[in-house]
Amino acid sequence: MKPTFLLGLLGWHLALAGVAVTAFGTVLWLSSPETTGVVVPLERIGWLLAFAVVVQGVLWGVTFLAGLSGTGTLGLVALILFVVVPVSIALFLTPGFIVLGGTRPIEATLESLEYALANPSSTTILVVGLGYIGYALTGLGSLVSSTPLGLVVGTVASVTVAGTLDATIVATTYRRWTDQAR
Repeated sequence: MKPTFLLGLLGWHLALAGVAVTAFGTVLWLSSPETTGVVVPLERIGWLLAFAVVVQGVLWGVTFLAGLSGTGTLGLVALILFVVVPVSIALFLTPGFIVLGGTRPIEATLESLEYALANPSSTTILVVGLGYIGYALTGLGSLVSSTPLGLVVGTVASVTVAGTLDATIVATTYRRWTDQAR
């Protein structure tokens, strides 16, 4: 891969991550009754961005290595089932701990893992269910129009609906979990 293309791809990835994390963090902040009307702390959004970039970078690296091993489609499906989904489940509440709780990413990850281990079935259902909702909305846009515009419309609908729902569920679950711990 040419260095200029790689830098462009990296810049594009960081820009998308920045927009997505800012939107998610803001909706997460506004979804919590205790923080509604209060300005979102940019430092917490920055920590969430750093967390997201590291996690995505690691998952991309694992996917790249799986591609190098020549495992094909079956290998990528196994990677998703045995790495991506469990990691997503374990990290489910991490954004809540970072944005709402003000904890740093490593501590937030450990707190989220504690929640996931204490509530494995509900966390799995929430993460997989939200994934299916996002996937269905993206696919719906493709069915309406088989052009790239249909995919764009579906993706925007997916991110808007599933992303807002995800942030609201994370805020609610975080508040219930931390209230129980008190």
